[in-house]
Amino acid sequence: MLRWRSNSSAMYDKNGERIDVTKLFAHLNSEECGEVKAFFKTTNCNIPIRICVMRKTESQYKKSMQKLKTSATRHSSNTKDYTKEFGKYIVIVTSLPNHISTKDILETYRYRWQIEIYFKRLKSILDFGDLPKKRKESSVTWINGKLLVVLLIESWIAATAFSPKTQRGEPQSMAGDESNSIGLNHRVNVD
Repeated sequence: MLRWRSNSSAMYDKNGERIDVTKLFAHLNSEECGEVKAFFKTTNCNIPIRICVMRKTESQYKKSMQKLKTSATRHSSNTKDYTKEFGKYIVIVTSLPNHISTKDILETYRYRWQIEIYFKRLKSILDFGDLPKKRKESSVTWINGKLLVVLLIESWIAATAFSPKTQRGEPQSMAGDESNSIGLNHRVNVD
C-alpha cells in the first residue's frame, strides 16, 4: 500500500492505456471513494494492482494547494495544471486482495503517519536507528532489549497518566473539577 503522486510511475488499465485519475474519478463528490484495477508495468511482467481514490473535501484541497503554492514559490517553479487537478484526490495504490474494501484501505493508510511518527520518536529517543551488532543473534537480542525498554516505558506512561483517585480512566484535568473548560457542571456515572 503506497501513496500515488501526480509525478509517480504510470499505471495502466487492462488494455495497456495509461490511467488518468483526474478524468476517471472526476465524477466523485467530496469524500466519496472509487477504485479501478490496474497494472504496473515492469520490464519482465505486469503487476496487478488496485488504485483506490477518495476525493478531498474543499478545505483539504485548499490546504494542499497552499502547500503546492508555497513549495513552488520556494523552488521558483510553476505548478502544472495536472498536479493541481490531481491534488483533489487521495490516491493509494495497493496489491491487497479484493475482499478488503476501498474505504478500509484508505482508512488504514491514514494510520501510517502516526506509526511513522512513533518509530521516528523511538529512533531518536532510544537510539533505535543504529544497530551496533554484527552477528544475527546479537542483533536480535539487542533489538529485543530495546523493545523491552519501549514496552516498559509505555506501560509506565499508561500507569502514571491517570491519578489513582480518578475512576474509569478519567483524565486528571476533569477529575473533581466542578467547572471545567467544556461547561459541564455535573458528572454522570454510567454503569
